[in-house]
Amino acid sequence: MFENTGGNDPNKTKEHTRKFFLKERIEDQIAAVGSSHVGLKRSRNEDHFVIMKRTRSSEILDSNLPTMKLQSGLDEAYALVVADGIGGAEMGDVASKLALETAIEASEMATSWLMKFRDFDAQQVQERVDAYIERIQDKFDNFGVDHPAANKMGTTLTCAYIVPPHAIIVQIGDSRAYLFRDGELRQLTRDHTVQQLLLEQGIPEERAKKFSNVLLNSLGTSRNNVESEISNLELQPGDRLVICSDGLSDMVDDDTIGEILGQNTLDDALQKLMQAALDGGGKDNITVILADLVRQKTQTLA
Repeated sequence: MFENTGGNDPNKTKEHTRKFFLKERIEDQIAAVGSSHVGLKRSRNEDHFVIMKRTRSSEILDSNLPTMKLQSGLDEAYALVVADGIGGAEMGDVASKLALETAIEASEMATSWLMKFRDFDAQQVQERVDAYIERIQDKFDNFGVDHPAANKMGTTLTCAYIVPPHAIIVQIGDSRAYLFRDGELRQLTRDHTVQQLLLEQGIPEERAKKFSNVLLNSLGTSRNNVESEISNLELQPGDRLVICSDGLSDMVDDDTIGEILGQNTLDDALQKLMQAALDGGGKDNITVILADLVRQKTQTLA
């Protein structure tokens, strides 16, 4: 016969609940898709993109800690990157490929990744980004020495580094990052072009737009003083991020992009954005990455 030692003591009841039942935990993950197309006017695709996921897990195999203290953990971080090569005959496709390959190699050699946003420190993030840029620029410098014909090649680079639900946006050049939230599309990045500079100085758009493709900031074999522009935001359920080359943003207006994002699933939105850019003329290579914040409930020991 069991002896009732708890009675109706509410404190005992709560203790038993914590001990024998699971509780719900909210976890944020990223669902992402990407695509790239040569367009209708170019002979080759000078855009490249990458979607990376880094996972850090911990599993407790044995311990003399109290049962209530035992928790395994899983941290995830995502990098979504678009590079738009510039230089045409000066090997823009090689430039964008070289930049992303170097960034991936550097990430594999990194002593640590930012895996929890409580570790976030603006200065530390800037230093990490600067280290990656320096490594990529070193690669370009060496490539330029070995390949003199490539002395004008370069690339933009736009990256979203996400530790759900937080995102860090890094901008070099005029590829773009957008946030679609509550039915509205907002540009997260600033174009590093002469056109943007003139607009900020009050020059009418009609006069400034002729300089839309003149970059003030990019990676490449003949680039000096490359500067990254960094911002951060906290994502919410229902948010959708867009990272794209100007092959999309030049061909499709913001209202149409927002309409497509708001009416379609992730995969369908990607395909319809690509098609809209082609329908708009497809004058440049088109590259798009879409990412949704997926919030789900999991169960763990109370």
